[in-house]
Amino acid sequence: MTPEQLRMGRAALKMTTREIGAAVGLSHTAIANFERGDESTMSVATAKRLEAWFIDRRVFFGPKHGVCLDSDVFAAERWYSTALFKLLDEAGIHPSSSELIAAGRRAESSNEWQRGCNAVLRPSLSELSEAIDAAVEMIERMGKMEAALQIAMRQNSHDMLMTGDELRQCEAALEESK
Repeated sequence: MTPEQLRMGRAALKMTTREIGAAVGLSHTAIANFERGDESTMSVATAKRLEAWFIDRRVFFGPKHGVCLDSDVFAAERWYSTALFKLLDEAGIHPSSSELIAAGRRAESSNEWQRGCNAVLRPSLSELSEAIDAAVEMIERMGKMEAALQIAMRQNSHDMLMTGDELRQCEAALEESK
């Protein structure tokens, strides 16, 4: 929980720093100082306890400075991210942290990202599940295509129906797909 999230969460509940402090057993000055950015006024354990208190009142904190009321929309995003990383792992794709950061920057600068952030409707879990299923199916098809290409390469290397350059190009394409 960031200082901004605490301030927004408190405002959403229409409570003062004194009221929040009394409810969770903290001084109002500790709450006010944290909201002003002095994160040293609160231990990690205390911040977690305060966050749990907000969650009990259906105030949820997300990445960066995100706050939502009544429904934890961030849970779907966490699930989707976890599913996507699992899918990449199962496909043998292990991007480096710098590649992930670069991809995130490209996504943030795209129009799709802006439309997604500004959209009123978010995809449901079933829609996200369908998208994951479609991606898994595509990866399975790619595996079958790779196997078929390997068989064709073996056959053609015996029959000499491909030139040496063509065979090397196919082998290079297969290596790239791994």
